[in-house]
Amino acid sequence: MAGAINIITKTPANKTTGFASIGYGNLNQIEANAGVSLPIVDNVLFSRLSVSARLRDGYIENTLLETDNLLEHQRYGGNLQLTYLPTDKLTFSLNASLNQKEVDAQAFVGGAGVSGEVIKAQLEDKPYEVSFNTQGMYETLVSNNALKISYETDSLSILSISSMQYTDNTGHDDELDFLPFDLNTRKYFSRIFTTLSEELRISSEWSNLQWLAGVFVYNFNIDRQEDNQFGIANAGRVTDPDAAAQYPYTLITVSEQQHTGFSIFGNAEYMITKSLRVNGGVRFEIEEAQADVSRSYTKDGNDNYQYPNLGVFPATFEETETFSAVSPKAGLSYDVIDNVMLYGNIARGYRPGGFNSFAADEDTANFDSEYSWNYEVEIKSMLMKNRIRVNLAGFYIDYQDQQLYTILDIATFNIGRDNLSRSVSIGAELETEWALLDGLTATINVGILDTEITDYNTISTAGELDYAGNKQGYSPQFNGNFGLNYEIPINDLLTLKAIGDYQYQTDMFFDPENTIQQDAYGLLNARLVISTEMIDLIFWGQNLTDETYFSYGYNFAGVGGFASYGLPRTFGTKLSVRF
Repeated sequence: MAGAINIITKTPANKTTGFASIGYGNLNQIEANAGVSLPIVDNVLFSRLSVSARLRDGYIENTLLETDNLLEHQRYGGNLQLTYLPTDKLTFSLNASLNQKEVDAQAFVGGAGVSGEVIKAQLEDKPYEVSFNTQGMYETLVSNNALKISYETDSLSILSISSMQYTDNTGHDDELDFLPFDLNTRKYFSRIFTTLSEELRISSEWSNLQWLAGVFVYNFNIDRQEDNQFGIANAGRVTDPDAAAQYPYTLITVSEQQHTGFSIFGNAEYMITKSLRVNGGVRFEIEEAQADVSRSYTKDGNDNYQYPNLGVFPATFEETETFSAVSPKAGLSYDVIDNVMLYGNIARGYRPGGFNSFAADEDTANFDSEYSWNYEVEIKSMLMKNRIRVNLAGFYIDYQDQQLYTILDIATFNIGRDNLSRSVSIGAELETEWALLDGLTATINVGILDTEITDYNTISTAGELDYAGNKQGYSPQFNGNFGLNYEIPINDLLTLKAIGDYQYQTDMFFDPENTIQQDAYGLLNARLVISTEMIDLIFWGQNLTDETYFSYGYNFAGVGGFASYGLPRTFGTKLSVRF
């Protein structure tokens, strides 16, 4: 809901450089990284290779199975970059990465029929504990690859970005009801995501005008299989003897989705005067989405089994939908005085609709596109001879058909993505940075937010529920952080850096139903670095006051709530060498 994050990685250089680091912390956390950048052909072909590994014990205890390794993980990865400069105007850049991750299960508190009050009591009375009858494992392989080709002339820049992303996510014995009973277990699942894309941009600067135009095409595929077992404990939750006799049985869902899209976009900024600039842009995009879903049931080796309450629904369906949108943007910026700038933007946001692969039939398979109108004004300034930076922004966001996960059908307990009719957000953000003394800087950032769901009705076991007037999820009314950064030379060889920050937020709900709540809390983090020209010795700590809190939660229309713990206090040390 916040926007996009742009990650810029280090690129190969025309000289040999490298680094290596190793660290250890509590929870038996081991982290190792190494990399080298070197020219293969001087001034023409450069390379950079980096590898990393991170291992950490779990911190959640499963009291039923008497294990304490929930959320234990292992991560390994590598990244290769090549830069080729055949001429002074033409550049080829290749980036390829491969990462492998293993995680011991999920660790949610809650379950079907569990209220927000019960979940909150668990956090306060028995933190970092769950009680599951099964405990699964996730394995994820991710490959990201991109080829950039750029051509620069005195008047024109052309950039091509070709990319391929592949993700293979598998797991087994995954707890779905998060209760100490054999209700619902994902015995096996496999999800393979493949994306191919091409983007072409052309940009230039003509006198007082800067402009950019481009096209973007992509093909995104999802191949999925999930085997969900409905266990014998369900028999005791129904009064009909015939229905009780159906358990246990397994629901097998096999689905394939394909999304093919095309967009064309343009953006321009024109300098009306030396102090006044106007900018605008527009993006048109269209996507065709296809889904092929097959559902079947097995019991005691019988692949043709049909659970009576579900047999009225078709076992397979195919759907095709087309989604499109025009997303304009306009803005104005004005340099009031030196180092003080005022600007405002109006933009339309868009997220295409799609299909729920777990839906029982076509009627609940589709969900609509999401739109938003975003209004923002901000003042940016550097004051006191550039010793204080102050940015103050205000915003208003009007969401239409906002997408969220909820119950799609009570009879079959189908979950998926649906549309919340309308909600609004209004708020302000203050960002400041202060140069207090030589070597000492401080940051003070504050956010104020007010949200309201103005139109949202959904189904539940109690009938239709109206959530108009509720708050959006993950929207604390107040949040802020305060940080200090002190750097001082000890002698000609050593430098000491001390960094601390405190992050705070008020109460918030995790769900639009406003049933799963996280109380106000704050996290204190610190880092101490002793540096030479080539070596850093780092001592670090996060959540030093050992706050117990939930980092994530959700609810399904009053059917049940779920929440997962944030990290407890962690600390460690790391040694880093560079050359």
